Amino acid sequence: MFLAPLQSLLLPWSNIDSFFHSPVNNESLSGMLFFLLHFLHSALPFAMLILIGIHIMRCSRPILKTPNIITMAVIFMMLMVSIIKPATSAKPADLSRLPINIPFDWFFFFIYPVKSNLPKPIFWSMMTGVTLILFIMPWIKRHRPPAAQVVLEKCTGCDQCNKDCPYGAIRLQPRTDRLSYKMEAVIIPERCAACGICVGSCDFNAVNLSGMTDIQIKEEIINKPKILLLICEHSIRFNAIANIIKRMTNVKVISLPCIGTIQPAMIETGFKAGADGIFVCGCVMGDCHYRKGNIWLLARLRDIRPPFLNKKIDRHRIREYQLSPINTIQLVEEIHLFEEGLRVYNTSGYKRLQIT
Repeated sequence: MFLAPLQSLLLPWSNIDSFFHSPVNNESLSGMLFFLLHFLHSALPFAMLILIGIHIMRCSRPILKTPNIITMAVIFMMLMVSIIKPATSAKPADLSRLPINIPFDWFFFFIYPVKSNLPKPIFWSMMTGVTLILFIMPWIKRHRPPAAQVVLEKCTGCDQCNKDCPYGAIRLQPRTDRLSYKMEAVIIPERCAACGICVGSCDFNAVNLSGMTDIQIKEEIINKPKILLLICEHSIRFNAIANIIKRMTNVKVISLPCIGTIQPAMIETGFKAGADGIFVCGCVMGDCHYRKGNIWLLARLRDIRPPFLNKKIDRHRIREYQLSPINTIQLVEEIHLFEEGLRVYNTSGYKRLQIT
């Protein structure tokens, strides 16, 4: 009894040969055809969603939600497009009449005019080439910066770098040397994005980037700057303000791959070098180029996440700022405001410079 509805659906398809060789008209089409078409139109996108879900589950700390401003902008844009050019359905198909004017969907059917206007060898060669390129693209090795490196003799196996890595590129394994610690950190080069967040998370200087170790960064800091500007190279269009910053002789600029590269000890080094204030500029929250760099740094500065900032440091002399590349020129104005605030703070002790 449970198979009766299914049999009624499959009955028109029981003789598939007769279906394809019988004349096509309104009477010969069954509801099963349209059911199958609707099923395929729903099943294929659903299968794609399953594959995308599997891909996302294999990512480390994926960001699934877009910023609210982008979400609202996309909804508004789609709403306006639907009002200006609403989607309409064509008239129901009537196989007893020969259609003359048929609406053409350029979004889905653009390939047909291309096919009709190009010679067949050129068209099929082009389609075959494009298909092959798309097929092999995931296996093409892109230029990747050298992966981070672990200084084993300094590693204590504390696991903080593993917790902070946004790509799951660090794992712990039993010690391979004679040190008394139980575990050691190991970099997985295939996953490492060379963001430097692990450098900022290590309180023992046990992780370095190629060509940018914590010692090299600290050596750049020790130049007695009045204002030390630690900036993420992805948060600004540096070429747009390079000449302006060069004329600011009281500002020492150190560009980092990610603001999460900053280790609290680097800020302490800046103040020991004579800096009057430290300006930390990273990406906008929710739009970090490396997912979590600005979040982890803010947590470190607020003593929520290790490594912690030295409690003897005057927090009022640290300015944490978030900047979008489209507002690069605003950085110069903010540095001037920070400098003016430091001057007021030094003269009157008026504590207005908070970590925001």
